[in-house]
Amino acid sequence: VVTGASAGIGRAVAVGPAKQGARVGATARRAELLESLKNEIRAAGGTVETAVADVADRGAITDAVRPLADRLGVPDLVIANAGVGRSL
Repeated sequence: VVTGASAGIGRAVAVGPAKQGARVGATARRAELLESLKNEIRAAGGTVETAVADVADRGAITDAVRPLADRLGVPDLVIANAGVGRSL
């Protein structure tokens, strides 16, 4: 499972292993970019499931990851790529 998978490092971390046969769960805030990621991975023959969620919302990320686990199995690895910024 990769958080922040819709762009940049998170996208690369999701795409690379998926194209090599890993089953990938991907979360991010932007549904349209997750759809693009899903299309890219599936076009390459990879397995991916996606869920829209913002890691700043604990409930949303929990609700997103549970269905991913139901569809893909318990994750072997979670890459917490997305971050949360806070002003001091």
